[in-house]
Amino acid sequence: MGLPSPVREGSGLRSIGWLAGISAAMLLVLLPFASYVAALPIIRQEWGLTNAQAGALFSAYLLGFALASLVVVPLTDRWPPERVFTTAVMLSIVTNVLFPLLADNFWSGLLFRFLAGVALVGVYVPGIRIVAHRFRHRGRGGAVGTFVSAFYAGSSASLALMGALLLVTGWRSAYLTTAALGGLALFLAIPLVGWGKAGEQDAGGPRGRLDLRALTQVGPLLVIVGYAMHTWELYIARVWLAPFLADLLQARGREPEEAISQAATLSSIMLAAGVVAPFVGGLLSDRVGRTLGAMSLAAVSGAVSFALGWLGGVPLGMLVGVGILYGFAIAADSAIYSTAITEEAMPSLLGSTLALHTFLGFLTGVGAPIAAGRVLDAAPQGLRWGFAFGLGGVGALMGISALSVLHIRKRRSAVHAP
Repeated sequence: MGLPSPVREGSGLRSIGWLAGISAAMLLVLLPFASYVAALPIIRQEWGLTNAQAGALFSAYLLGFALASLVVVPLTDRWPPERVFTTAVMLSIVTNVLFPLLADNFWSGLLFRFLAGVALVGVYVPGIRIVAHRFRHRGRGGAVGTFVSAFYAGSSASLALMGALLLVTGWRSAYLTTAALGGLALFLAIPLVGWGKAGEQDAGGPRGRLDLRALTQVGPLLVIVGYAMHTWELYIARVWLAPFLADLLQARGREPEEAISQAATLSSIMLAAGVVAPFVGGLLSDRVGRTLGAMSLAAVSGAVSFALGWLGGVPLGMLVGVGILYGFAIAADSAIYSTAITEEAMPSLLGSTLALHTFLGFLTGVGAPIAAGRVLDAAPQGLRWGFAFGLGGVGALMGISALSVLHIRKRRSAVHAP
């Protein structure tokens, strides 16, 4: 199915270079993404937050992402996706700078995290659409996987960079540094993507308005359910992996400041496996199919989610090894869902389908860190991490169930096709 966009398809080295450039822009935009997570124990103490409130501050980012998707993403049916992409890069720079400069309590932090999420959706989802269109004839899964890999690379680099900066400066200065470095994305976005040309979108769509007919299509709906369960598991890991490690290291005798910094470094190493994972997952889905590829990877990540919180007593090296497998598995299927939704959607409803895919997926992700935080607040000390990460495993099982239905439907359609 065609993807309307004024970006022309290229070939060979030129397209590879273009893909590398737009992926690098995505990486830079994400540099402030995990700065809050790395500094979470410090901010939680400074602002007097409960675990649920700390999770809510991260979820505000996802909520802004989810709600804005209902407005921003359908605009790509009316305006060039390139225009939305470049404008959102600018907004992302501004909103991420404001958090360390102005936020000083739960409510102000909530506001600026929400606004940063609004900006990010205008970069990420239109970016997927632009990439998918340019590689529409071949290698789409691998190309989208490369772009999504940049998302994970940026968030992992953010965690590692923030962890290093916290050793030499306060969290506000460190956060501001990551936000300023993210501003370099603009120098790639403008020459590579530009503003697009008006009037080049396909006719027949809702012309920039959300069209709920996308939810009446069984194929896209099942992909959306699978994606929602993916984000549920993913954001439990992204928010609580570093605090879990910090808690573990303190229990093993580390000083709090050392434990927090080391936990940020270790969690960044674990999640760094996700840098190449979406690319590998995209290639896998090009070979074995979208549903089978996603189900296989969700089975691995779900198994680790059920086990991780109970491994506090194992040697640190072994725990890091399990964490690296976790970081790979929870990231690898991201590109599969992003590719599958562009293939299952009607061309005239692509913007609205992507919007609903993003909204419902990330709305589910919004609740995940908060739910895990409530478990951490309520569960007995020795059980809380096992129960919290186990919530992610439940999500993986539900996602596999939805994908199984889609897989069966597609096989039956292939059998009955003339």
